[in-house]
Amino acid sequence: EDLGIDENPTATRLSKLITLGYSKHALASALQSLREPEDLPRLMQAMGWDVTVSEWSARVDRVLPRLKKNLCEIRFTAGDVSGDSWNIVCCLVPRTYPGEVLPNVAGAIRYLKEFVPMEYFFYCYGSRALTTRRVPPRPGPINLGHLVEMICTARDGGHPEAATGRPHGNPGFPRDRLGYITGRNFIWYIRYIAQRIRATTGIRIESVHPLNI
Repeated sequence: EDLGIDENPTATRLSKLITLGYSKHALASALQSLREPEDLPRLMQAMGWDVTVSEWSARVDRVLPRLKKNLCEIRFTAGDVSGDSWNIVCCLVPRTYPGEVLPNVAGAIRYLKEFVPMEYFFYCYGSRALTTRRVPPRPGPINLGHLVEMICTARDGGHPEAATGRPHGNPGFPRDRLGYITGRNFIWYIRYIAQRIRATTGIRIESVHPLNI
């Protein structure tokens, strides 16, 4: 679910339980009682998880369309293969109001990929945090764990397909211009990210532009 390897409705519901803060220990303990796959729907109903997830999903669904408001795309090429290019869809987290829930990265990918093709996804919490994912099935040339270490800080990172970091922690980050990110300067922030990607990986940036869906 987290890496987007497969789409399974039950996996999505279990992931949402974790996202809304349900105890992982309690979740694992309850799942330990299962003997057959068919037991899981009954367990979710008996534990009240179905109701909890449905209520949470209704709150998230009100926010999902706002993901389309501030989107940019970085398109790049790598290697010597002519015409072999990839894209990174970058999204500024939407504003939420009391009672609403911010979509997590898996939910944002699941929603947005219905509107725009993507091979990498960068979820931007202003300049404070950057959560990155590779979106299957096509393999790509970027090791996200290494990339995030380079464009953020050495204490950040993850693994090749998913990583999180703090761009503002990099000594070269332009705090005076990009310390506070809004829809107005989001494109400039993504251009900065693209420059850092080019400088640290050597890939060729073809374009950086806003996406209108």
